[in-house]
Amino acid sequence: MLAGRRALGDHKLAAWADLGEAWLRNEFKGKWLTFHTSWDMSKRTISLRVFRIVPRTNPAHMYDEQLLFEVTEPADEFITSATLTKIIMVS
Repeated sequence: MLAGRRALGDHKLAAWADLGEAWLRNEFKGKWLTFHTSWDMSKRTISLRVFRIVPRTNPAHMYDEQLLFEVTEPADEFITSATLTKIIMVS
């Protein structure tokens, strides 16, 4: 994952997004949450989408993801205390 993102250009921004996502996956393991990050190099922001894993409704998938919320933060402040509090509240 990280190697592919580094090829896109801004190593530091991609690394912050990947490290933050990995940290969240580790901290909220077993809480039926998944996390996806993306970034905007021109605005220097990272977007985080938080999903809940729900029982499947489509027989082709093992599970479905229900979007809980999306937040965009400045890259140097990625995963602020407000965002972390919101994740804890939905977990």
